[in-house]
Amino acid sequence: MTEPFAGDFILASNETVRIFQSVATSDLALTSTVTDVPGTSMTVTALTDEAKYLAFVSVRFDKDSPSSSSAFAICRLNVDGSDEAGQIVARNNLAAVATHHAAKTFTGELSAGSHTFKLRGSCSSSSIWTIDGQTSDTNLIVVVYR
Repeated sequence: MTEPFAGDFILASNETVRIFQSVATSDLALTSTVTDVPGTSMTVTALTDEAKYLAFVSVRFDKDSPSSSSAFAICRLNVDGSDEAGQIVARNNLAAVATHHAAKTFTGELSAGSHTFKLRGSCSSSSIWTIDGQTSDTNLIVVVYR
């Protein structure tokens, strides 16, 4: 969803807080190519220059093969076409199928206007990892405030 799911909040100092949320809509089998996670792209609107954002990312990684592999899964936050510094990583060297839940916060500054936020995923080498999009465990929440 691209509209604020909880509306706008006016703080005592007349600052506005806007909350946006998106949820993955289907699984993404990871490869070495960085790919958008389906359903997580959304447009966020900053009402003023120098607005701040706080992005909460929650990801469910599924290791789909019982092979013993050192391959690791990566999820990135992308803002306006650029991947932000920092990644969410899942690794499991055991010969087992596994599920990893991971989360990270990101902060930054926005100019007034519309901005695109989305999640992107990849795998270091072999495609034994998937970002889950069936359980609502992979999501992005962005809080914009000034």
